[in-house]
Amino acid sequence: MQTIHKPLTIFALLLTQSVYARDAIEHSIAQHASASTGIACPAADSPTFIQKFSEEEPIQKEFTQYTLERLQLDPKSQPEPSTVVRHLHRDQLRFPIIPSEQERANQMLEIQMDSASAGKASVTLTKLDTDYQVRYHFKKNGCWMLERIEDRSL
Repeated sequence: MQTIHKPLTIFALLLTQSVYARDAIEHSIAQHASASTGIACPAADSPTFIQKFSEEEPIQKEFTQYTLERLQLDPKSQPEPSTVVRHLHRDQLRFPIIPSEQERANQMLEIQMDSASAGKASVTLTKLDTDYQVRYHFKKNGCWMLERIEDRSL
């Protein structure tokens, strides 16, 4: 009977899309690996992950949570701008979500790490002398994932 269970177990493990690891601090964590693209988690620490995320569109597509929450100010609302919340599917997003270092230089955009902890990180993209301000929120669940965008530009 055990000879039947072993092949079935191996087969079931091969069908899964996540590789599970045991971490002494975080207990069980899931390390995301795509079945379609095979992209492994680019980095464990948030600064390195965000740098790689901003440079490679395939990484952005793979490590963005769908549906993605996007908050955006509506400057036409009265008496003050209100926040509009949308939940976007992959086909509703335009990539790259974060411009590459070269594109940021071309557009005179600056990126700054706002906060980073063991499980959350955020960066803000700004343009000097303008009201352009977009904050990107990442959450770690095995690997970092973009989970929310807050566009505070007017």
